[in-house]
Amino acid sequence: MTNETRRISVEGTGRVRLRPDLARLRLGCFAEHDRAALAFDACSSATAAVIAALREAGAGDDDLSSSGISLSRRHDSNRYVALNGLVVTVRPPERAGEVLAVVVDAGGDALTINNVEFDVADDSDERSQARQEAVRDARRTAEQLASAAGVRLGRILSLEESVGRHGGGQLMRSLRAAPAAAAPAPVEVGDQEVAASVSVVFEIGDEGAT
Repeated sequence: MTNETRRISVEGTGRVRLRPDLARLRLGCFAEHDRAALAFDACSSATAAVIAALREAGAGDDDLSSSGISLSRRHDSNRYVALNGLVVTVRPPERAGEVLAVVVDAGGDALTINNVEFDVADDSDERSQARQEAVRDARRTAEQLASAAGVRLGRILSLEESVGRHGGGQLMRSLRAAPAAAAPAPVEVGDQEVAASVSVVFEIGDEGAT
């Protein structure tokens, strides 16, 4: 066996469950008119009403951010469409349903709920745990292979990693708000999973059981 072939390549995976601690509501206000200025003004007024309602409900400066403003003419008519996007951070995430009811009442028919996402502000500890478990998982597999082959497992020659997040994502997409007063929407936050995967190449030592 040459030095070029004396190696074992394995994959390892580590997973850690965690609970989201915030929700992000991606909203938009929409207005259409045959005059551009009137469409823009109507959209701006609806957006201002939504922002005022959110602040009254406890949203701070760090919880609100614009995500895009546009004004365009429809290709099939001479009417103009104005859009104003807004991202709202809600803590704790269980309040998302309550906040959705607030913005629906404030925005009325102009409001669009584009997306609701759950996230974790800081998952560095969980990512570290997932990485450690992934490396341990890879080593266990390599040791089993080396033992079965009757060789000794040597040092690590290379190590590559990928980290992902799964679960607890989108709730709803592209919903136009109802005109009537809204009740708090039922919201299930769920758990997320931080998953780390590693590819490890071990050197094979001298023959002989590990």
